[in-house]
Amino acid sequence: MTGKARFIGLLENHLAGSASPEEYIELMKLIKSGDYDDLLKAKIDDLMLHNNLSDDLSDDRAQELSDRILNSEMHTAKLIPAMHPAKKYRRWYVVAAAAVIVVLVFLGIKVALPAKNESHDRMAKNDKKTLQPAVQKYIRLQDGSTVLLNEGSHLEYPEVFAATTREVTLSGEGYFDIRHDAVRPFIVHTGNVSTTVLGTAFNIKAYPGQKEVTVTVTRGKVKVSTDKRIIGVITPNESIAVNRTNESYRQEKVNAADVVEWKKQYLVLDDISLEDAIILIDNKYHVNTSFSNEALKQCRISATFVNNENLEQVLSVVTSVVDAGYTIQPNDQVIISGEGCK
Repeated sequence: MTGKARFIGLLENHLAGSASPEEYIELMKLIKSGDYDDLLKAKIDDLMLHNNLSDDLSDDRAQELSDRILNSEMHTAKLIPAMHPAKKYRRWYVVAAAAVIVVLVFLGIKVALPAKNESHDRMAKNDKKTLQPAVQKYIRLQDGSTVLLNEGSHLEYPEVFAATTREVTLSGEGYFDIRHDAVRPFIVHTGNVSTTVLGTAFNIKAYPGQKEVTVTVTRGKVKVSTDKRIIGVITPNESIAVNRTNESYRQEKVNAADVVEWKKQYLVLDDISLEDAIILIDNKYHVNTSFSNEALKQCRISATFVNNENLEQVLSVVTSVVDAGYTIQPNDQVIISGEGCK
């Protein structure tokens, strides 16, 4: 089998979800070699322009997504390790192309696309994005705040927040970690109930059909109100549940960790060191990981796993991003090896 045929076969297997961890590592090495840039770019163009990502994806929206991915140098720099100096001036889309392999499968970019419907058209006119109910998604907002959405949830949010306030609309359940801004309060709208903060972390559960909107704080302080009145202010390990119909409510002490238990099944590595990422991985998969080279600990990584990936899938992605390798030994011991990052 020729090198090109092997590369195409590995790529097709990976996009189909049938590649083994070993095949994934081999594919990433071929991508990083720079020898298959044209093939990779052609495959991305084919995915974007022939509706392979979504049955209802129009040509215009496919091109919009393609442009967004291929111009995302700031984000892909976190996913792809620094290039060798000899390859420093490879075309910008090559870096993005390599990142797409991670993005397509592990960041679930397909389900983040809004459906082509009246709701989306209306939101587009208001300069907002809408994430349709699908699998859970991780969102980084324009101000650096982040939102983790549970299944069957979606968030409406502007491309750029206003000068005096930051407002979003949630349907379903989401965990918010809000960047502090003393000038611009952050407001989450859930029907007639609003949650206002300056900078904090909290969970909101407000699925359509539920009688109550429940707000739980894990860090900081939030104010819960309706269109008519202020309901109350809560701090960590407190919650307020507001009846949507008559606006009655109950405020109580809770174990916030239990409330946000749902998000533990997902793994979010948001521009953190590999050392910190491994702590999260060890806790989730109950393993003990060590580094053969201390320099690896300072490598930076951004990746989001929302499809119940197993340990080997996670390690394959994480180590490929920082150009390292791993071995799994008896008694749940993992060793990560590589040259490290400067």
